[in-house]
Amino acid sequence: MLRFAVLLSILLFIASCKSAFYYDGIAYDSRMAALRAANLHVDQNVAGVRPVDKPLGGSALVVIPTFDVILKNGVNATGNATIEMRSYVAETLEIGFLGIGRAIKKSGIYDDVSIVRSIDPSATPIADHDYKIWLVGLSPERWQWYVDSQGGNNPQPVSMDLGQVGSARADSFVSSLEAYASRIAQTTKVAPDSERVVSSGTGFFVNQRGQILTNAHVVDECQSIAIRLPTSEVGSARKVSIDQRNDLALLQSDFQNRPYANFRSSNPPAQGEDIVVFGFPLSSMLSSGGNLTTGTVSALSGLFNDSSKIQLTAPVQPGNSGGPVYDRSGSVIAVVSSKLDVLRAAKYTGDIPQNVNFAIKSEIVFSFLNSLSIDFDNSAPGKLLTTTEIADLGRNQTVRIDCY
Repeated sequence: MLRFAVLLSILLFIASCKSAFYYDGIAYDSRMAALRAANLHVDQNVAGVRPVDKPLGGSALVVIPTFDVILKNGVNATGNATIEMRSYVAETLEIGFLGIGRAIKKSGIYDDVSIVRSIDPSATPIADHDYKIWLVGLSPERWQWYVDSQGGNNPQPVSMDLGQVGSARADSFVSSLEAYASRIAQTTKVAPDSERVVSSGTGFFVNQRGQILTNAHVVDECQSIAIRLPTSEVGSARKVSIDQRNDLALLQSDFQNRPYANFRSSNPPAQGEDIVVFGFPLSSMLSSGGNLTTGTVSALSGLFNDSSKIQLTAPVQPGNSGGPVYDRSGSVIAVVSSKLDVLRAAKYTGDIPQNVNFAIKSEIVFSFLNSLSIDFDNSAPGKLLTTTEIADLGRNQTVRIDCY
């Protein structure tokens, strides 16, 4: 683990005498004089930071600890028990930490950078930013920076070359961020950073070739598509075919050899049959790891006796569209497509219907995939699985689809 008692060429030599404050090996008569020297030094280092060659764009949130947290974490770093000296060391560290944020801004790696303080940087929400960079005090004298992206749950440590001095050390920190940005750029081929997700839904792998089934209405307006796994891995996808009539779409993703779904080949859905739905509803609010609901097949046709659909009691929300409907053996029997517009129904019936949701029957899916000569697995039902085991299948087989 990288030790961050020193940042941006701040080298503290704290003397045991109370009258001297050392910064970068130079003694100052007053605390304020030493802090002015620290600020000037950091200003010079930030000014020397070079713009990156390939900006990632988007917005970044930089979160540093509050002064009180820095003070608490740095007490043992001072070698002096006086409150004044401990505070001085915390202040110089804070100057360096803020300098890192300014260096990130100066590098131009992101279009917009916001710097905030928090008592718990790790728990500070990323909000509407694309990236979050934060500092954690692991123990006295030990600090570590991390970076993660929107929708991700995979913090990566950011390194710094302590063998460098001055602005070169700050450049090494930015280079580490740039390397992270490069990895993201290779796996996420989405729309320009000025754009935002306009809609999202769910899909699932149908074979090892990385082909994903979803609803047509999830992707038909997409200019570009990002695929997010429950593990926070991110990739891109392109449209292979869209069937507007049956509301089905096939995507080709970057991912290969992922676990994929098995469809039930016999025994059509039965009224009253227990089912499990897995997907990514309300993706900006709910778990990025996916959500599971349970229910039954309440009817064998959809709205106005649509024979291509079944009706479900399992709750679904915006974002569930395109997700798998599993039977109790973990085989897919349908694809979530819609829910009843309860407000419109209430207007005409005078009552609010509950848990009236619809899914496309697997026989319609088979016709769609066969028309494209797409490989997929279908077999008779296997042994009954627990809900927990089906949840594991869902996490491995499904993806969140973000439309740009």
